[in-house]
Amino acid sequence: MRNIVLFFLIVCLISGASITVSSQTRKERRKIEASRKLVVEGDKFFREKNYREAIKKYSEAIAVLPNNPYAYYSKAYSHYYLGEYEQAIIDFSTALEQGYRPIDVYVARWQAYYWRKDYDSALKDVQAALQIQPSSAYFNLAAADIYREKRDFQNALQYYMRAAELDNTNPDIYFYIALCYNELGDYIQQGIAALQALKSGTKYRAESWFYVGQAAQVLRKYEEASQAYERALQEKPDLKIVYFNLAECYRILADYDRAIATLKRGQNLYPNDGDFYINLSWIYSLSDRHQDAVAAAQMATRLLPNEQMGYTNLCRAYNDLRQYNQAVEACKKALEIKPDDGETHFYLARAYDSLKNKALADISYRKAVERLLEYTQKNPYNSDGFYLLGNAYFAVDQPLKAIEAYKKCIELAPKFAKARYNLGYVYAATGNKQLAREQYSALLELNPALASRLLEAINKL
Repeated sequence: MRNIVLFFLIVCLISGASITVSSQTRKERRKIEASRKLVVEGDKFFREKNYREAIKKYSEAIAVLPNNPYAYYSKAYSHYYLGEYEQAIIDFSTALEQGYRPIDVYVARWQAYYWRKDYDSALKDVQAALQIQPSSAYFNLAAADIYREKRDFQNALQYYMRAAELDNTNPDIYFYIALCYNELGDYIQQGIAALQALKSGTKYRAESWFYVGQAAQVLRKYEEASQAYERALQEKPDLKIVYFNLAECYRILADYDRAIATLKRGQNLYPNDGDFYINLSWIYSLSDRHQDAVAAAQMATRLLPNEQMGYTNLCRAYNDLRQYNQAVEACKKALEIKPDDGETHFYLARAYDSLKNKALADISYRKAVERLLEYTQKNPYNSDGFYLLGNAYFAVDQPLKAIEAYKKCIELAPKFAKARYNLGYVYAATGNKQLAREQYSALLELNPALASRLLEAINKL
């Protein structure tokens, strides 16, 4: 990117010279020669990557001959390599003013602006360069990177696509295309671009597999998503978010053992991360491992004492163990942190109900319905939210609304056995035993023990 020029080029680049060398005075020729020698010495230091000494020589050359674009340009590059971007910009600008080739200045100066996070100035240089070289893959890619840093992902995407057309040898462009699609919420194209990045040999292999998995997860292709997430962890085991996403896929697939194993793998790397204990507590509850759920939730509250979810999970687990006073205490602590949490209000209502405090139970059930309805409206793809909403509706004697909530939950998570049990139970309670038996049939494959309990309930109702 930096051209080392010979003496006659230095002379030619001296802006504003109105006479030829042959007609210059002997004094002027001595200045030029002295400057040339200093530049040559500076170039030698530059090639040796001794940029501080190079700067000294270029500065001496400029002092002898101030109108010296090459010396300014070379000095600027030396500052750039030392991370002294502000001075690099000043010297690049002077070189440009004195007549140095604009495209060479733009190649370098935009980067100095970029590292100073002056993205507008960096973009101005790149756009000026694109006026000169519109088919430059380098400058199209530079524009894309700048727009990405500015979080203008639509423009970034356009320039990445253009760069990909111009340079099919860059293995990382499609990774950034996938990133842009992710930010724009186009998960289908995100997955396609991430797969192309992997085929191209991107160095961001783990991150690309993550994007493939995330796209599949959003599209409810949970088997594909789990396979992609496993590949991501093979490439980079310390990608924390992948453990949570992978465990969620296994949860939706009702493979609770693998969900637990996944979270424990992540926990081994991040033993003091309370979020792993929060998630483990939830999966333990789904697996009817209630004592383990309590232990995990207690650890979560120790690691994250100001996080509501640990106390909420603890409340649920105490309910499942029929330790209702402890459940009330845990739920109250959760509501101190997050007063409007619908899930916590539901668990608190359950505890009050079991303690025969109907008045307080009814208040909490109503709050649970109200808050969970808000939650599901904001999170329409969260199966847990609809499951809890169905539970709350049934508790306040709105079985038809409970049925709709359970059906939505099962649409999102077809293998959610407890949701199917509850749906079958509500069908039976409302006199529709045929539909109740359909849920029984579905449960036979998912959870035979729960299916047997449902059949018993159907026959009694």
